[in-house]
Amino acid sequence: MVGNSIKTMTINNCDSGFFPKSVTLDFGAAGACASCDGRVRKGKLAITFSAPWKNAGAVAAITTENYSVNGRAVSGKMVLTDINGIDTSSDALTPKFRRQVSGISGVGNATIQSTTSGSAIQYRCDHTIEQIAGHNTPHKFNDDVMTVFGIASGVNSKSRSFSVIIHETTKLKKAAICKWIQDGTLEVTPENLATRKINFAHPGETGSGICDSLAQVTVNGNTSIIGME
Repeated sequence: MVGNSIKTMTINNCDSGFFPKSVTLDFGAAGACASCDGRVRKGKLAITFSAPWKNAGAVAAITTENYSVNGRAVSGKMVLTDINGIDTSSDALTPKFRRQVSGISGVGNATIQSTTSGSAIQYRCDHTIEQIAGHNTPHKFNDDVMTVFGIASGVNSKSRSFSVIIHETTKLKKAAICKWIQDGTLEVTPENLATRKINFAHPGETGSGICDSLAQVTVNGNTSIIGME
């Protein structure tokens, strides 16, 4: 999603059998070129691979360097750990990853500017992501389907802390061909406020895989249907 806006890519230790391997994606300082997703990126992403990504236990650590998206500064670190390994010939062994987002040093929160000149949103998470469809066709992306569950927390742009939980039994599901999350439930609890339960497959659609922008929100037993952008 970012390839056509990368100004330079630097790979340390190009020998395919040598690890750890570091890759730097430099989007430049001007940000003149938008990516495939329409976003304009500046700065650098530094990535370190501990082993070939198809290997179970391989770790990819990504840190930002003066990085921004659409003029909003993003600072933090994301660590991806390959849990199962990748075998495109196996239907049973689906790719599964652990995603941890934190501050650049590996502790604290990542930060994202809420506006180009405003306050920052703080965020950290520990998620398990599984590709439940499409891994047998690695060069075809429109058949991919992903699920995610785990925990997150942070501070919003109004300085209110929050926590998020996605239970494994009601994990979120999204197909690559759909703009919106299609199934699953997450619970958001803002500081000193009631928990907001968001069901992305509102009643009648659970497990159906229907792609639409609607979700059901429940707060203190009261429910309403909302539209997602």
